[in-house]
Amino acid sequence: MTVLTVPIKSDTWIKASWEEFIQAAENPDYEKGKFYYYQDHLRIEMSPVSRDHAGDHGLVNGAL
Repeated sequence: MTVLTVPIKSDTWIKASWEEFIQAAENPDYEKGKFYYYQDHLRIEMSPVSRDHAGDHGLVNGAL
């Protein structure tokens, strides 16, 4: 069984086994990511929205 030892770069297709895909999907570091697996490749899309952005959005909504 292969074990992931390096962080996965988001928004990029990387060669990975199904077992590596499952490991990444169960990793708490990627819990907010969207996972894709296609033809022996893995992709994780992480949301670019940060806590600061969410706070600014709430401030604008409150002002309106």
